[in-house]
Amino acid sequence: MTSRFRGSVKEALAFAAMRARTSEALDALQVQPTFAGFDTGSYPGDAAMTALQVAGFSISSLYLTHGPGRESPQLIDHRWILKANTLRQAGWGLVPIYVGAQPPGSSSLGPPSDPVGNAIVDAQEAASLAGQAGLAPGSTLFLDVEHAFASGSPYESYVLKWLEVVTGSGFKTAIYCFPTQVAWAATQGIPIWTVHLNGQSGRKDDTGQVHWSELTSPLPADPIDPGATGTQTRFYCHAAETGIELDYDRWLVPDPSLM
Repeated sequence: MTSRFRGSVKEALAFAAMRARTSEALDALQVQPTFAGFDTGSYPGDAAMTALQVAGFSISSLYLTHGPGRESPQLIDHRWILKANTLRQAGWGLVPIYVGAQPPGSSSLGPPSDPVGNAIVDAQEAASLAGQAGLAPGSTLFLDVEHAFASGSPYESYVLKWLEVVTGSGFKTAIYCFPTQVAWAATQGIPIWTVHLNGQSGRKDDTGQVHWSELTSPLPADPIDPGATGTQTRFYCHAAETGIELDYDRWLVPDPSLM
């Protein structure tokens, strides 16, 4: 065997070894565990929560509000708040959600009339309700934002002030929004939970009929948007073997409230 041939063999073996290591690394990334979560507005009941856990869900939404309490006290969700400790003791990861003012035209909730002033009141309420739910200082609270928003807009000033005041109250912050907001969240140094529906999502047609996405065990490992901590991938779901209605999430972390 000539030295040149031996050199070629060595290069080939080294390249093969490199490819094997790369393949192993890619395989490790592909099998990185993600965690199944759900989001539903009304607390579904203790028996339903047990059934969802048996079906493979490990992360639950925890609504603090469905809109700012300054607009109506009825928007505060005391059922979820009162169940927070029970859910934690049962092993659930939690996503504490505060629904505040919304970008113009994005939902039934209006935009902030006074972006900075409204944000201060809403953030103080979010921190107070998190305390009522027994969430420890340092827990992460999510601001629900139902539409992407532009930098420099009045709504951005609302979001930034909400984040600032909640952080000043001893909690961490994150947002729920569209994947177009991922880069913005990265510049702010906060996690983002995106909504990015896939082809398996349920839908409501023009007649109002719902076409359900049926979830079966094992629950599907839907992809998470790059740069996001979690992604809501399906609306109008029937949960695995339970018939419970919910939206479906996948998460990179087992407990978003403890990020």
